[in-house]
Amino acid sequence: MPVNPRNPGQGIRTLLFGGGQAAMFQKILVPTDGSAAALKAAQSAVALAEQFNGTVTLLHVVQHFYNLPSMAVWDAMIIPPTVLDNIETIGQNILAKTLDSISPTTVKIDTRLEHGQPAECIVRIAKQENFTLIVIGNRGLSGFNQLLLGSVSNQVANYASCPVLIIKDDAKTRG
Repeated sequence: MPVNPRNPGQGIRTLLFGGGQAAMFQKILVPTDGSAAALKAAQSAVALAEQFNGTVTLLHVVQHFYNLPSMAVWDAMIIPPTVLDNIETIGQNILAKTLDSISPTTVKIDTRLEHGQPAECIVRIAKQENFTLIVIGNRGLSGFNQLLLGSVSNQVANYASCPVLIIKDDAKTRG
């Protein structure tokens, strides 16, 4: 079923449930890094929330040592307050950009900023707060980056306690 870019949720109820009514996706978590795929995921989540009378929480996870594997030595480092403030400001800007991409909407939208490893944080929050769906973008890492870093969306899909809908970045899928 082709997706209408102006209404990405069109046909979702039919696709998932054969047209029947369901109260399944009422609490949707949308991790965002501000990428095109994340913005598309947020739009899809809002469309689902409209279909199922749900709410959406936009989440940005600040990873202090971006693109570095987790090492005990980094965990013990002290981050200067000014650097931390800048990182949080960037995170708030990403949340604002994502919120702007889905406005206006009648769906209740919450935003939150967390610190930690993105996949671990997303999975933990989804479980602890009983989210019924995670909608996450996939930027399509490949080669060495995929091997070294893994994919946040792949890790979330493998470890989440609720269903995960992965939205691919169109630019990456066209080849």
